Amino acid sequence: MCTVSWLYDLAGYQIFFNRDEQRSRQNALPPQIFISSKNSAQNSSQHKQSYIMPVDPQGNGTWMGATTEGICVCLLNFYQGALPQGPLISRGILVKTLLELISFKKIEQHLNKIDCTHYSPFTLLIFNPLDKHPLGFCWDGKTTLTTIQVTSPFTSSGVDFPTVSNHRQQSYAKLLGDNGNKVDESLLLQFHKSHLPQKSMNSVCMHRNDAKTVSLSQIKVNEGQIDYRYWDGAPCETKSIYEQTLDRAKIATLQN
Repeated sequence: MCTVSWLYDLAGYQIFFNRDEQRSRQNALPPQIFISSKNSAQNSSQHKQSYIMPVDPQGNGTWMGATTEGICVCLLNFYQGALPQGPLISRGILVKTLLELISFKKIEQHLNKIDCTHYSPFTLLIFNPLDKHPLGFCWDGKTTLTTIQVTSPFTSSGVDFPTVSNHRQQSYAKLLGDNGNKVDESLLLQFHKSHLPQKSMNSVCMHRNDAKTVSLSQIKVNEGQIDYRYWDGAPCETKSIYEQTLDRAKIATLQN
C-alpha cells in the first residue's frame, strides 16, 4: 500500500510518496547519491551523470528516485494483478535500472522493450520536467506493459482497495476544499501526514497492527537542483528527517 501525489509549477515539480510496508520489514537507508555506471565512462569526473534514491536492503533497489536530468521514477505495487510463474526479480531493481539510464528518452526506450514476466505486478510513474503530468505504466502480470492515465493523488492497496482508495480521495477533497481548492506544497504535505478522520488502515498516514506508513519522501525538481527530503518512519510521529541535494547545475546534460 502506498500513496503518491504531485504538483507541477513554474519552477519544476514536486512529488510526495508515502511508503506503506509490513512492520517487520527492515528499514530502508535514507537517500544517497549514486554515479550512473551506464554513463560514467563517457563523461569526465566533473560531469558524471548521477541519481538520488533511498535503498531497500531487502532487494538493494528502491521505490523512488530522481536523475540529474530531472527525471523521477516511482513504483507502486499492483496488488490486483496476477503473480507470474517462476523466479521473480525485485521490482526495486527495475527502478534502480531505470534511474541508471538518466534520461527520459533512454528510460522510455527501455520500457518499450522490457520483458515484465520476471516481475510481480506494478504501477510505474515517470515524471519529466518538460511535461505537466507523469507518464503511467501498469504491468498486470498477464499481458504486456501498458500505458495508463494517472491523476494525483494515486493510491495502491492490497487490502480492500476500493474502500481505501475512496477514503483517501475523500480526505484529499476535504483538505483541498479547506485550502480554497489550491494545490500547493503545504496541502500535499498535510495530506500525506493526515489521519482523516482517524488513524487507521484507511488514512493516508496508514496504521494497522501488521503494517504502517514506514516513510514519506518529498522530491523537489527545479532547473538547478533536486532536493530529497525523507521522513524515516511514519510522518505523523518520526523525528528522523534526512535531506539530500543533487546539484544539477554542476553536471553536464546527458546527450541522447
